[in-house]
Amino acid sequence: MRKDEPSDHECLDGPLTTRRDFVKRAGAAGVALAGLGGMSPLASAANARRYARNQRSKVKGAIVFRSWGVGPERKAIENRIKYFNTKYPNVTVKLQNLQKNGYEEFPALLAQIASGKAPDVLRVLNFQPTQLVAQGNALLPLDEFIRSDTSFNQADFTKAAWKGAKVGGKVYAIPSSGEPYCLYYNKAMFKKAGLPDALKTYKAGKLTGPVYASWVDRLQSRKLAKFGTGFEAWNYDVFIFMGGGEVLTPNHKVVIDRPRSASALQYMADFVNKKHAPSPNVIGGTAYQLFANQRLATFISGSWWAFYLPDTIKNKFPWSACGVPRVHGHEGVKLEIDAISISKQTKNPEAAWAFVKTVTDHKGLEIWGKIATPARKSVLTSKEFLSNPYVEPLLDMLDVAEFTPFTTKGSAVDTAAISGLSKMWDGKQSAAQATKLAKKKIEKALA
Repeated sequence: MRKDEPSDHECLDGPLTTRRDFVKRAGAAGVALAGLGGMSPLASAANARRYARNQRSKVKGAIVFRSWGVGPERKAIENRIKYFNTKYPNVTVKLQNLQKNGYEEFPALLAQIASGKAPDVLRVLNFQPTQLVAQGNALLPLDEFIRSDTSFNQADFTKAAWKGAKVGGKVYAIPSSGEPYCLYYNKAMFKKAGLPDALKTYKAGKLTGPVYASWVDRLQSRKLAKFGTGFEAWNYDVFIFMGGGEVLTPNHKVVIDRPRSASALQYMADFVNKKHAPSPNVIGGTAYQLFANQRLATFISGSWWAFYLPDTIKNKFPWSACGVPRVHGHEGVKLEIDAISISKQTKNPEAAWAFVKTVTDHKGLEIWGKIATPARKSVLTSKEFLSNPYVEPLLDMLDVAEFTPFTTKGSAVDTAAISGLSKMWDGKQSAAQATKLAKKKIEKALA
């Protein structure tokens, strides 16, 4: 590259715009728009739109967006970028698409940040903003942008997803999706077994732990599938929430060994002990594949599968989804948060914020809603999103979804918990024994 050529982080037509300049410009825009008040409504609206376009055209330069995904997910990412460029045609977005997912590639992100080569905008999951802020002060706080940008509708985000975007009371990420967990079931197998429809049973408030266990037993005893249910060990906190337990308190005290948590885990472990479920010590997506191949009659996993199962199963068999069983009278699941942050190393904060707010606005999340559960309430209730017949039941779970309080060592906590509980899934320890070991391992990870 020649010395006179702009780098990826430089504006294409002049000096870089600082965050303070951007905020001043946003304020000036508000004054200018206020001056249109004396015009007729139609003329005023037209002028306002024209003014907004002119202001957007002033945002220039290049940004790097770090994300991941293949197939429909990659397509949705590319479509969000295209949508952004319809509004900001003078900003070039370079997609840094990862080979693996955001968890597996997280160490590589830390290395990028440490070397001073962080992307401008990055996709983050669950605890990652907390870790990036607390350990390396790596993310740009977004509160100032939000306060100064009247086009940004914060109130439209779901409460739980927005809560997960904060670190220490400040906003460091804008949610794209909040994925609850649910129960998927083979409707044909249920019919052959003489069982009631799971969704109707759930809606009636009758899908309890014992009811679900009896269904699993019946489905398997009739030899309709190799296993009556399936799940994956890395979702341990989902099962704990199903029974009203906790992994950590809000002040990060480890309570995974309390009776509610242990009891909920034992409920799930009993399926494995009775050979009603295969070993859950498998990689993510295994239960989904077994269900698609009709080796599982049901499985518990994230709501994202509702967007992929239609293409995988096609017309092989009828299926549906519903809320998870109420274990010990409690209803709850985990919420997986997928969000977008801005690196503190960005040299083009104006373009970075323009990108983040645009791909998470109503249209941006309508695009994302084709492969994920969008974090905006207006999209969740839109005809576009609800045109997928399998997503409406998942909305029930959003009302009861939660997440383990994020810590600076979220990955280490998960690893410790999964390791501590492994003998329980192998039938070598009870849940009461395994959760005591998991507690010690988690406390060590947090120390």
